Amino acid sequence: MSDQPPNVVYGRLLEAAHISGYGFERMTDELEWLLDGDRWQQVGPGYRDVNEFLRSIDLSAFNLSEKKRLHRRIKELQPTASTYAIGSATGTPQRTVVDHINGERIRSPHVPDQDESGSGERIRSPFEHDSKAVADAARQATNREQAHADREESRAANRALTLGVEPPRGPATTIVMDPPWDWSDEGDVDHFGRGKPRYHTMSLDEIAAQSLPLGARDDAHLYLWITNRSLPKGFGLLEEWGFRYVTCLTWVKPHYGLGNYYRGQTEHVLFGVRGSLPLLRNDVGTVLHADRAGEHSTKPDEFYELVETCSPGPWMEMYARRRRPGWLEPWGADAPKEADG
Repeated sequence: MSDQPPNVVYGRLLEAAHISGYGFERMTDELEWLLDGDRWQQVGPGYRDVNEFLRSIDLSAFNLSEKKRLHRRIKELQPTASTYAIGSATGTPQRTVVDHINGERIRSPHVPDQDESGSGERIRSPFEHDSKAVADAARQATNREQAHADREESRAANRALTLGVEPPRGPATTIVMDPPWDWSDEGDVDHFGRGKPRYHTMSLDEIAAQSLPLGARDDAHLYLWITNRSLPKGFGLLEEWGFRYVTCLTWVKPHYGLGNYYRGQTEHVLFGVRGSLPLLRNDVGTVLHADRAGEHSTKPDEFYELVETCSPGPWMEMYARRRRPGWLEPWGADAPKEADG
């Protein structure tokens, strides 16, 4: 990594969900490289301190045993890092981070036969039966199994929410969608190299079956977010829902990651039209340069501003995670309710 700019390595951390084979060990090596020597100060917009840097990355997909190693290593490299910021980066409660950091140190694999003080007292070989080590290994295995079970339980609950939610209601003239794509049908069962997400992903058939807003206008615009690899799916969905494909908007991110062939640095929005509905302006290009918006999958505010100035309302977002002023009630299992503000 010594020949790569810190921003390139940082970009891979941000884009981990889209990188084939980006597992825990690889992520740890690159995070250590950024934290060691304060290279983190050279990345992104320029973070005020290491805590702000840690809050910008998402390492929540790894299991509890891996996170425990990560918590200790971050604290060793950056003693000023707060347990709150470390927990924010790994999706772990602060109390758990404190326990991990203050817990018993990992034993060194080198254990001499004799006490180095010269007393002659024999020190037990690591190959001898160690009931505590066996208990620790069993506990770690249990934690991994529990983490997996918790993740699958969360996904199942989200699935029930997603498929059981009431149909969206219009009338909507402009619809924005960012479906929870399931990539397992694209050649690799787990090509991200990380654990399954906690949110429920949907198959192409499930997404296609989700009805558009009731009362959606005959003349309407549709903005469909999609990744590079899933583009063929998007074209099929537009046709299924009665929209003709017009053009593709491209979000160019400030950092790029890896890929099996080319390194991904973009996401796309397929723009479709139903009926006949022109844009409100004709001075906007198809490329959007914007920083990442924060947590994983969140889209930049600049995109929503583009939609509001180019397409007529009422606007509705499906599979939404937040409310936008002036838009119709957001729809989806994770959509905030009116009482939530």
